[in-house]
Amino acid sequence: MAERGEGARRLSAGKRLSAGKKLVFTGVVFVLFFAGLEGALALLGIHPVTADRDPYVGFQSYLPLFHKTAGGDYETASNKLQLFNRQSFPRTKSSDAVRIFTVGGSTTYGRPFDDRTSFTGWLRAYLRAAAPGIDWQVVNAGGISYASYRVAKLLEELVEYHPDLIIVYSGNNEFLERRTYAKLLAEPKAVTGIKRVLHRTRTWALGQRLADWRRHRAETTYQLTGEVQELLDTSAGLDLYHHDDAFRGKVLDHFRYNLGRMVRLARSAGAQVVFVTVPVNLRSFEPFKSQHGDALSADQKRRCETLQRTARTALADGDGDGALAAATTATELDPRDAEDHFLRGRALTLLERGDEAGVELRRAVVEDVCPLRALPSINRAIRRTAEEEDVALVDFERMLEDRTEATLGHRNPGDEAFMDHVHPTVQTHGLLGRALLDELAAMGIAPRSIAEGSETDLAVRHEIAGRVDRATYARAYKNLSKVLLWAGKEEEARRYLELAKESGDQDWELDYNEGVLALEQGDTERALTSLEAARDKAPAMARVHDQLSMAYAALGELDQALEESREALRLDDTQAGGWSNLSAVLRQRGEAAGALDAAQRALDLEPELPQAHNNLGNALFDLGRFDDARASYTRALELRPDFLDARLDLALVLGQLGRYPEAIAAFDRVLEGRPGDSAALLGRARAQLASNRLEPALGSLEQAVNSAPQNPETWELLARSQITAGRPEASDRTLRKAMAAFPDSPRFPHLLGRNLADRGDFGPAEKAFRDAVALDDSYLPARIDLGNLYTVENRPEEAARVFEKAIELGAENTALEHSLGAVLILSGKVEEGIGHLERAVELDPANRQAMEDLAAVYHHLGRDQDARRLLGGLGGPDPERRPFDRAAGRQDGGTV
Repeated sequence: MAERGEGARRLSAGKRLSAGKKLVFTGVVFVLFFAGLEGALALLGIHPVTADRDPYVGFQSYLPLFHKTAGGDYETASNKLQLFNRQSFPRTKSSDAVRIFTVGGSTTYGRPFDDRTSFTGWLRAYLRAAAPGIDWQVVNAGGISYASYRVAKLLEELVEYHPDLIIVYSGNNEFLERRTYAKLLAEPKAVTGIKRVLHRTRTWALGQRLADWRRHRAETTYQLTGEVQELLDTSAGLDLYHHDDAFRGKVLDHFRYNLGRMVRLARSAGAQVVFVTVPVNLRSFEPFKSQHGDALSADQKRRCETLQRTARTALADGDGDGALAAATTATELDPRDAEDHFLRGRALTLLERGDEAGVELRRAVVEDVCPLRALPSINRAIRRTAEEEDVALVDFERMLEDRTEATLGHRNPGDEAFMDHVHPTVQTHGLLGRALLDELAAMGIAPRSIAEGSETDLAVRHEIAGRVDRATYARAYKNLSKVLLWAGKEEEARRYLELAKESGDQDWELDYNEGVLALEQGDTERALTSLEAARDKAPAMARVHDQLSMAYAALGELDQALEESREALRLDDTQAGGWSNLSAVLRQRGEAAGALDAAQRALDLEPELPQAHNNLGNALFDLGRFDDARASYTRALELRPDFLDARLDLALVLGQLGRYPEAIAAFDRVLEGRPGDSAALLGRARAQLASNRLEPALGSLEQAVNSAPQNPETWELLARSQITAGRPEASDRTLRKAMAAFPDSPRFPHLLGRNLADRGDFGPAEKAFRDAVALDDSYLPARIDLGNLYTVENRPEEAARVFEKAIELGAENTALEHSLGAVLILSGKVEEGIGHLERAVELDPANRQAMEDLAAVYHHLGRDQDARRLLGGLGGPDPERRPFDRAAGRQDGGTV
């Protein structure tokens, strides 16, 4: 039995599979199972996630672009006409029809004009001229400010309309909207790669659907609004943009993903795809926002800004070598500053070194902190996707570079090809329209091309030119001014506003844009005139009332500001910026509680609005809730690290909390971004004085006086601090300069008089006090000190007249009554003097000095009972003490 058992064990062992074979067998089973599962899910209509939805972002809602008309055609929905052209096409596609959709952003739309002059319009005209017997249905589906993820979402709808071809021109708007890739940024690259593979499987899609039953999609993807909400439309605008290389990398990943998704969506409907690369205005348009590199010190930043000014001046003078030298030094010092590279590119262009200029101009696009021009990596992604997906490509960027080289000798397009930063001229749209026709001919969609300059080409050009009249140009210029103003390009915006007016445009938006521009430039009176005109023409536009409120507030007309702000919110109470502005107005009116409520309403609507957090902090500060205010300012800075107003407010509240080193550091940060900011310099000086750093405080105050000589408070604090530092002559000089700067102010001759009196220069001191009183007869500090001076000089009658005049002017305080009582008694008017001493004690029962002087007088008059009653538990008066026999002197209150 034992032998038989042993043999059985040997037989079993012989049949056992090796570990390697087991692994292979398990793998084969798994692959077969997975393939079977994928096939079954395909039969059930389960599509991979990459085909169904965007794993990077979600959408809170989606409304179709097209709706059915009563006649049965499709037409652009009326609620989409602010962002899309009015287009239509038959619901039923005939057998001889070719249906083409062009998609993308505002360039596809045709801005600053519309579809009629867009490359879509040109292509439509060229196709009809090339093959008039074909029913060409060329539909412009370009949406203003649409980024690639919105274009891909739109394609989900468009593929239902049986397209034959999708033309994609997209890449300028990828950084327009707020969104976050926080989870993806934290995710290891290996995990991201595995998920990309899984996203292409139906099994993963099924798992995601099951998971979605248990939680809302908003937990795993960032939710975008149904329509575009540009960052530049927020009250923060350009300030929300800052260097963030990690975020930029994820945006580019998302863009590449969207290109692939567009191809898959088009092919799911049997449509072909043409990608178009995206050229930009390299040579003639400055970066939207430049930002110094993080490693630069404050001195290095100031050095860079000086070099930039030098380069600009040299360029204006036609001095290419001088401009190049300054800009080169700047780029070496700060290679992350986009403006440095742009200026160097312009200098090289002036010196006819086009290839080198191109390198710098493209680097300026890359380093632009607000990248509203397609980055070079965008076009690389378009070319790579076209190659990988085997779809047609029209390389419009290289085509435009070739054309620029042929005409100008370099490959850096500028204003000859563009209306602004990215929108081509009508003629440049025409170039693309004809290039697309050539590509469609190569694909076999169009029967033939049309040669440039041919009779047919000239006829199409004439047709397009006839679509643009004076009024159309006026609207285009107005649109350009809006875009440029929106993007912070104030001088360029003004130029197009003037062109719009010259072209006859007089609508409310023109007045509105002029008002906003004037407000940005600090011309409040002109802003008010323009905005009031806009309000008269468009009383139902909330944004007009909102900006008008800001203009009134800037002028200190707070009742009108409040009225306009409330009217803006009555018309549209869903705008967080409107509530935030109301908070600012209420704060100016001293209504801190109302300002707090308005700021909170703004944050309820937009929790990540930095300005609202800052306004909330201001309201909390005014309510004395300093720790809460600090938290609000800190949150504003977390959302917008270069929000200098919030950093200034944070510094002020840190000073209020006695956290002087932190306050000084925060003021320093403000001054790095805004050298010479007088409020920051003054605040830093106060914090330095409070922490006994007298010498640095004097330096801050001297800078503040030079930066904002119109602020009398700074002059006064500097003069007082110079006295504290033992520099009376410097203080005198400061006060004399202040007297020249503020000839109608009595405070500075008064302070000079005090300096002189403290040094025993009574004659000049008396003149200074008299000068102050002459400037303002009711300026009591100077009157009181003049009376004190007369008292010290033993001129009691003159002192009494000065004090009596002060009281006659309405002054009522214990120091003044005490001083007058003293000099009257010293001049022999004892009973009258006693009355004023009694009045001083009545006004301030805690004024021990006045009580002791009055008790001493009582004692010397033999009224010991009155003296004891006055002093109470303090003990009786010293019988040897004479009233007012203490050393003559003066305190800030004015007592002698």
